[in-house]
Amino acid sequence: MPAALAEAGNPITISNWALINSCFSVGGLIGSYGCVAPLAYLGRKKTLMLTNLFVFASAYFMFTGTTWYVLVLGRVCIGIVAGVAQMVAGAYMVEIAPLGIRGSVGVCSQVGIVIGIALANFLTAPSFELLGSPELWRYVFVVPALFSLMQLAVLPFCPESPAFLIKARGEEATWEVLTKLHRDQSAMRHMENLKLEIEEGSSKGGGKGDDMSVLELLSATHLRKQLLVGVIIKVGVQFSGIDAIFYYSTLMFRHANVPDPQLATTLLSVVNLTMTFIALGIMERAGRRALMMVTWCGMCAGFGTIFFSSTVGEQFGVLPDLMANAQVVAM
Repeated sequence: MPAALAEAGNPITISNWALINSCFSVGGLIGSYGCVAPLAYLGRKKTLMLTNLFVFASAYFMFTGTTWYVLVLGRVCIGIVAGVAQMVAGAYMVEIAPLGIRGSVGVCSQVGIVIGIALANFLTAPSFELLGSPELWRYVFVVPALFSLMQLAVLPFCPESPAFLIKARGEEATWEVLTKLHRDQSAMRHMENLKLEIEEGSSKGGGKGDDMSVLELLSATHLRKQLLVGVIIKVGVQFSGIDAIFYYSTLMFRHANVPDPQLATTLLSVVNLTMTFIALGIMERAGRRALMMVTWCGMCAGFGTIFFSSTVGEQFGVLPDLMANAQVVAM
């Protein structure tokens, strides 16, 4: 990308390049907070459909942009999409799923994210000679637009979330959707669960079952423990370091003298995808808490190894080849 901008007569500085990369997170913050009102008034399905406007905007900016600020707009737009998807897609899938398999269905959203990362690495790896060349790299940004078109074609035929319908249109519309999604017994359990959630929300300060505002959630003493657990888990996920691994994996593979660092990064994303499917298969038997504790211990050990080996090998020059290989193993 920097080389393409330089050829267009708009070379960028290191600070501009850092801004282009970091603005994805800014967009994610905007999307995650900005989707609250659309969720309440439009529902999950329509919110997801409207989000595709930002996908098309991002594809346009990234495909045609020849200046750093246009690329910043593209990164912000796709960041907004990521923020909305992180908030809405998983919740929508969980809310339409039967109660007994909600955990497994909720993970499918993360599976989609991991598949997307693996697909992006595959398309941009020069070894596969697809879209990883200086002449074709912009066509990578057409791929999200194609998936958005697919979503716009399929999503209108999907049902709205029962959790939204029971608040917006009442029990009759909710029951009609539930009978399409579940068998009668499962639909009855789902309806009873929705009514119970509304009653609990009404009796504990949530109004008539309406969604709580952020201020109401923070001041609700009966939800303090659940809120604390949820925040800690989300913060732990963000600080898990998986983004740092994929940002710097190619560089670390290069330091370890791997013949094809980009291909190695693609294979690393395949490992990530494989472990996601393994977690999906054992989650109900092993338990979520046990899995999180074990994996967090593994992440701490891995990043500790990366920090130690990079410091000793690069800063002090002690066995640099061995330490570079240790980083690869830790990844």
